Amino acid sequence: MMIANPLNDLKAEFQQYVSQLEGVDELFIPGSLRYCIFLENNTKIMIFGVRVQFGSRDFFELVVKVITDTTRE
Repeated sequence: MMIANPLNDLKAEFQQYVSQLEGVDELFIPGSLRYCIFLENNTKIMIFGVRVQFGSRDFFELVVKVITDTTRE
C-alpha cells in the first residue's frame, strides 16, 4: 500500500502527534497511522489516509485538513 509509506515516514518527526482521530467521520485505511497537530489560535492539522472507490477500483489518498474551531475563541 503506497500511502502507508508517507504516513509511516511522518512517525519519526511527529510521533507525539499520533492520534486515533476519534469523532472524525472518514473511512480511514485500517492499521494506518493518523496525526493531529495542534497549533495556535484553536487550529489543528489532521493527517491521515483514506480509501476511495472509483468504479470497481480502490485508491488510497493522503488527506491533510486544517481545522479552526471558532467556537472556542
